[in-house]
Amino acid sequence: MKLSGIFLLNIFFFVVFFTASTSAEVIVEPYGNAIFMEELEEEFVFILANEGEDDVNFEIGLAGNVVINPAEGRDNTGRSVRSTDRPTAPRRDLESRGILIAERCGWRDWDYEQYFQAIDDFEYDRFRTWDEVQDVNFSDYDIMWLGNYESEGWVTLYNQNLERIEEFVDNGGTLYHCSGTNNHVIHPINPGGLVYMGSESQNLCPLQVNPDENWLINYMNENDPFEWVWREGQRLRGQGCAHGWFTQEAIDNIENSDFHQVIALGNPTASPIIVVYGYGRGFVLTSTTVDGYLHNNPADFHWGRTGVGVIRYLDFLANVVTWIEIEPEEGLIEPGGDVDLTISLLAEEMEAGTHYVILEIVLDDPNQPMIQIPIMMSVDAPIFDLFVVVVDEANGEPMRQVNVTTDPYDFRRRTNNNGEVEILSLPSNEYDLYFSRTDYHPQVASFEVGDNDNINLEISMLHSECNFDIEEVVDDLPVDGRSETVVTISNDGNGPLTYTTSKRLFGGANADPWELRVDVPVGALTQDSRIQGVIFDGEDFYLSGSNNRNPVIYVLDSDREIVDQYNQLGNSRYGFRDLAFDGELIWGAGERTIYGFTPDGDEGLSFDSGISPCTNVAWDSDRDILWCSGISTNIFGFDRDGNQIGMVSRHDHQVYGLAY
Repeated sequence: MKLSGIFLLNIFFFVVFFTASTSAEVIVEPYGNAIFMEELEEEFVFILANEGEDDVNFEIGLAGNVVINPAEGRDNTGRSVRSTDRPTAPRRDLESRGILIAERCGWRDWDYEQYFQAIDDFEYDRFRTWDEVQDVNFSDYDIMWLGNYESEGWVTLYNQNLERIEEFVDNGGTLYHCSGTNNHVIHPINPGGLVYMGSESQNLCPLQVNPDENWLINYMNENDPFEWVWREGQRLRGQGCAHGWFTQEAIDNIENSDFHQVIALGNPTASPIIVVYGYGRGFVLTSTTVDGYLHNNPADFHWGRTGVGVIRYLDFLANVVTWIEIEPEEGLIEPGGDVDLTISLLAEEMEAGTHYVILEIVLDDPNQPMIQIPIMMSVDAPIFDLFVVVVDEANGEPMRQVNVTTDPYDFRRRTNNNGEVEILSLPSNEYDLYFSRTDYHPQVASFEVGDNDNINLEISMLHSECNFDIEEVVDDLPVDGRSETVVTISNDGNGPLTYTTSKRLFGGANADPWELRVDVPVGALTQDSRIQGVIFDGEDFYLSGSNNRNPVIYVLDSDREIVDQYNQLGNSRYGFRDLAFDGELIWGAGERTIYGFTPDGDEGLSFDSGISPCTNVAWDSDRDILWCSGISTNIFGFDRDGNQIGMVSRHDHQVYGLAY
């Protein structure tokens, strides 16, 4: 074990979930839990307490799935997750990243990319041939849509890439593959070996599930543009809705699969034509429907309306977790009351490793942010138990109510009356352990732990005292007069004292940088509902807006009047998602290329960031670095010429904005 201690001398903020609002103050105890599975099922409880004055409603979701210290040969691909029973709430945007591999659909030359384009802010890449994806890492994506009724050569190359597709799904990805055609000589093989048979036309094909039994059917029932009722027994029309079918025996014998659901049967064969099944940690939705043909006529053909629905279903499946159950998933907490959240962890058939998710608690109080609590389940994985005693360096007495936080994973505890903290069953890793309490110096203990060690630490907290030899300076000066007073500061504590001096001005000029002093309804001023980036150059405000998919830069003066407007650079449909200013150029990010332009709108510099898309940007005036990232990428530093000269880990967080 390696151990080092570092004293932090500047200001340290320890964040707890209290707010200034009197409406709701929800706290969670304990803040995070880790379990080593000695049985197939373990159970524990989180307590949600409302210390506010009003009722508060809560809803539970899950996010951030990662396998830590996975078994040899497995990856630790992180995917956002949620329970299998219901989507997390509230949820507007897709959480997944998509890949479409489709060249030319033999049915009406139909192009499925239009469905990807129809979903706002959906991140995806489109490829047409298998040669184009030879060097593509499929683990960079969560969902995959493969072309339908492609050429025999295309299908042959698909089958040759089947092992890569299976690895993608096995590691938690989701796949849609429609193979419906009566012209295949070489049949495409689905992950696990499922292959359709026959070519007989199927029509008026009965659905086999109700909305409460399948997410896609429920979505279509709620969003069908022609208000058709999607439920068991309803028949999919198509003048040849499908060609071919799957046998039930073949479905039962899919390799690496322990789940399947038949969504629709063919007619007249009464054999499955639309099936969803599990493969490893992922899912496959496959069909023998003739998609391009059906999608060309959605008014008459029901399955032809499912394009966007299929993508959203794949997103749902990519975010399913089966090893955790939560009860209740929503509820109300009265003032002064509390609720027990019962968490059940299910280890049966789970691979070795530490499975890590974040429990998201969404409250209906706008003044309190979403609470995110770490949960870990270790199955045959290296773990350790952490024991800490915190004492006051001045007298050796145990210190209670010291805040203790782990990095990574953000487990939080407070010391008891004996100054003790314990966190059990943490995964072996390198850690920084943060300690803080009011009027004491924050401290960090860093250590690296091997397999199945125990860590015992004793931490001594230091304090400093700032004592002045005088309490105030009062002087009466004539015009243009000057006086000088010497103030002596002494430190009678046992820790170093770092201090700063500043002039305190009267009135609003003394406001803190984060204090709201004025708000501007820029959406109303510009008539643009997608204002995504803003900078101030010392005189004017520059706003990036999508302008109904004709992106522009709006220029507002100090009186909040629009004084200029010009088109944005680049090819993004929604334009720059973030702006930064280096004192000379404004930098815009919203696609792979980052653009630097003058306040007048003239292009100055641009470079390929390698981030697709780059959605966040900030200028570091101390280092002359442009920091850039995507939502799920690390943060990279570039000079003005586009040379990468730095990188900061995102620590498994999703990044929605940068500032410096």
